[in-house]
Amino acid sequence: MTADGFLTNKRRSPVSLGAALAIQGVVLAGLLSMAPKIVERGREAITMIDVPKIEVPPPDPIDPPKPTTEAPLSRPTTPDQIVPTPADPVIFTDPAPLTPIPPGPIVGTGTAPFVEPRLATQPKPPVFVDAGLDPRYASGLQPPYPGRLQREQVEGKATVKVLIGTDGRVKAVQLVAADDPGFFKATEEQALRRWRFKPATRDGVAVESWKQMTVHFRLES
Repeated sequence: MTADGFLTNKRRSPVSLGAALAIQGVVLAGLLSMAPKIVERGREAITMIDVPKIEVPPPDPIDPPKPTTEAPLSRPTTPDQIVPTPADPVIFTDPAPLTPIPPGPIVGTGTAPFVEPRLATQPKPPVFVDAGLDPRYASGLQPPYPGRLQREQVEGKATVKVLIGTDGRVKAVQLVAADDPGFFKATEEQALRRWRFKPATRDGVAVESWKQMTVHFRLES
């Protein structure tokens, strides 16, 4: 025995030594064969693929806008050119049915007195009463006979229009027709001096009015 504690007096067999070396070689060869697989499993493989280049044709050129010959639209300026926009249709629905009022007196709940409505009436036209002769002055109606016409034995008549005032007196005389100017002159003078009338009235109020009168001139036999 040596100082290292190993037995040195025994010698190893060459056969066992060769077997041990062979086993170690096999193990080392196995480790070497497994090393590339372990490295390959720890990283991802990147594969490069060549992609063919695709030629894209350029777009077609855009044609410029062509001038149009149509007249531009003009906005309406007059009422006859304006077309009204149709309004939404009006839909009429049936009204709700009226509730019939039960027969009998109607009792109200308000405190104001009930006033019966009055029917609207049109105003009555004014009442006009024409002027008439005052019988107290009937004897002064006939004018005196014109002397010239009486001597010539001429008969005739005169028609005049007289304006009667609110007091019944004649204020103006107008000629309508006369067989001789002498008949009109005598009638005019008599009307202004002696004729009296009851004036015309409108709703009981005396008003001026015109009245036509005819006077006959006849000779006594």
